[in-house]
Amino acid sequence: MLMGGVLAVDAQNAPSVIPQHLKNKAVSVPVRKYDGTETIGKLLRQPNAYTAPSTLGLDPNEAIIGQTTYDLQTNASVQNRIYKNSDGGISAVWTYSQSNDLAAADRGTGYNYNSGTWGAQPTGRLESKRTGWPSITTLANGKEYTIAHNTADEDLQLTYRSAAGTGSWTEDITQLPSPIPTGNWWPRMVRGGADGNSLHVLSVTYPVANGGTVYNGQDGAPCYSRSTDGGATWDIVNEVLPELDSTYYISFSGDNYAWAESQGNTIAFVLGDNFEDVILMKSTDNGDTWTKTIIYDFPYDKFDEATTEVLDTPNSCDGSFAIMLDDNGEAHVFWGAMRVLNDVLNDDQTSYFPFTDGLCYWKESMGAGTPADTIAFSVDADQSGTLDWIEAGLYYVSVTGMPSVSLADNGDIYVTYAGLHDNLNNGSQNYRHIYAIKSTDGGDTWSEPNDVTPFEDFAENVFASVNPTNDGNCIPMIYQRDFEPGLAARGDEDAFDVNEIVYLCIPSTLDVGVEEQQNIIDEFSVYPNPAGTSTKVSFTVNTAGNVVVNVLDVRGQLISSYSNRVPAGRSSLEINVENFAAGVYFINAQIGEDVKTQKLMVK
Repeated sequence: MLMGGVLAVDAQNAPSVIPQHLKNKAVSVPVRKYDGTETIGKLLRQPNAYTAPSTLGLDPNEAIIGQTTYDLQTNASVQNRIYKNSDGGISAVWTYSQSNDLAAADRGTGYNYNSGTWGAQPTGRLESKRTGWPSITTLANGKEYTIAHNTADEDLQLTYRSAAGTGSWTEDITQLPSPIPTGNWWPRMVRGGADGNSLHVLSVTYPVANGGTVYNGQDGAPCYSRSTDGGATWDIVNEVLPELDSTYYISFSGDNYAWAESQGNTIAFVLGDNFEDVILMKSTDNGDTWTKTIIYDFPYDKFDEATTEVLDTPNSCDGSFAIMLDDNGEAHVFWGAMRVLNDVLNDDQTSYFPFTDGLCYWKESMGAGTPADTIAFSVDADQSGTLDWIEAGLYYVSVTGMPSVSLADNGDIYVTYAGLHDNLNNGSQNYRHIYAIKSTDGGDTWSEPNDVTPFEDFAENVFASVNPTNDGNCIPMIYQRDFEPGLAARGDEDAFDVNEIVYLCIPSTLDVGVEEQQNIIDEFSVYPNPAGTSTKVSFTVNTAGNVVVNVLDVRGQLISSYSNRVPAGRSSLEINVENFAAGVYFINAQIGEDVKTQKLMVK
């Protein structure tokens, strides 16, 4: 079993107690259905006026580079959406829309470029037609490529230009035609080859439940394509690789796969699913031939919901993967743990356990069939011994899922993931923040998780994508942020709102929130909370200074502000909330660069 293996002895944050009512909570989902990620017939939903983003508490290393109302960046694995070029310029992409509805007629690739500073936030997509799920890379010849799936033409779309960050874009949907007439989508792309001018693409055929058809015996066939001449021609187009075909597997889901940044002619990807194996596919000749390694052998071969009972809730993967090739070409693979269930045959439903905890890790030197290590668990932030979760937004992944990995020039490995926060919630659901861990010894031991997005406590931070390499000083990353746990486009189906696309360069020390801020304010509290007519803000400061206390609503609008010089020690301030509308507010206390935030509920 996946999680029944050896626990990484270096896992400093040993598993904490998950509340029993959550630990054994199973959620049923339709087989092969993506809850409307591509369905455009749903009713228009109005934007949620109470979850608009704010820039309060912005980390000095952060920048807001774009916005989107279509908040689903991936169904599982995070694609390579940021790429730092050899000249230091940084390209970033995401699924963009400003439509406030699932149809999202303006949906497409949002793009920004940093040539020293980030450009203006885009107000439209790159493409002329509706697309989604972009990946980006730059070839050694300087040519910049994105790939996304084009819903109008039901095909993969390449968009490229001759130099990163400048020039006009060319669109091409002709070179990677779909093998079937009903779609081949959810692409991933990476560069490779000894000269750095090859392109490698993964995608999957559209499942039957989403309007597709069975292709060569598979309801969701994994397709591989390759260009060895910088995208001019494609010598492999939508090929199902040996040992991934219907002889071995009957289905794969969109986004349940990830590429490693290549090491010359050595390329590799990982794929799997809740009810499938975890599989490493690796080539040392730039995609001519492949070697398959089953990292985790799911105990039910060729699982079929209609006929295969899964009653012992086996451990599995959550379908969100990251993979890296080190300087020696060894593959390192990461994924979120999961438990699954199929207790009623042929009801078109399977179940998963959304509060399954644990970030799994395996590398090639461990050998095929060796149980994966668990290198991170959810953080017990208040050290209570219990994870104080209420509920979570539905992303259909682990509470330590959506990993992304970056290799430093000195060989250090950095991994980010979205983790459910122990004691930050909106009253009904806990928020997710981005956590990071690192290894300085090739994956043998790992640091404790570090919340690298602490500057907006009551924010949902997800879909982090790190640059595949870094200089050992900081790790470039983009992620998505808003103030409502969960999603509008899938899962919870919350009201649509504005989500920020945020760039952050994570210090390699992982001392985010320590180096950038002096810890001047301690013991910051608001009581009573909830409040009816007034509340008292109390705090201790370790040095005298001018303190500013701001009260803001959930849209970031300033409601009231107080400023006064306070001595070192304990101080308090009473705030009259008698005229405040009932709802959620945030109280910030700031001295110098140190800012503390508390949520206030007004009855």
